[in-house]
Amino acid sequence: MSAFVSGSVGVSARRERWSGGEVCGGRQARHMVCRRVQTVAPARSGMRMMGAGKAIEIDKDAFEKLVAESSGTPILVDFFAVWCGPCKLMAPLMDWAVSLYGDKLKVVKIDTEKNPSFVKQYKIYGLPTLVIFKDGESVAQVEGAMSKQAIQDFISENVPELATV
Repeated sequence: MSAFVSGSVGVSARRERWSGGEVCGGRQARHMVCRRVQTVAPARSGMRMMGAGKAIEIDKDAFEKLVAESSGTPILVDFFAVWCGPCKLMAPLMDWAVSLYGDKLKVVKIDTEKNPSFVKQYKIYGLPTLVIFKDGESVAQVEGAMSKQAIQDFISENVPELATV
């Protein structure tokens, strides 16, 4: 069984039932975040296009290939889960980032339920988690739902060449 905690600024504590009987409790937090206590899920392979001008969902193999072939282009990865409310809020913002940065930044999404090895590898304790990769290395990581401006600031601070976009 997995237990998840979610919360947002100014929201009083509440309890909800997720499908499968897991309990999700709300609490005050700086960002909206779903916390993972434990998860077990089978991995799927392949890459799924989310649509033209939208972030693509990839798996571990496609991610490793993308990082190996990035040749200096930074990559923004959105680690998410389909059950995560704050992750759903971030989905259109990832598509916005694709349209804003174009070929200067690759934006991809990885479902942590389908690819659980990333949780341990990148120390993902809350969802959504955004990670920026440059030259094959993780250079910055932040968790929680963010505004467009916060995402743009996060990218600009960690990829200075994109600050003028």
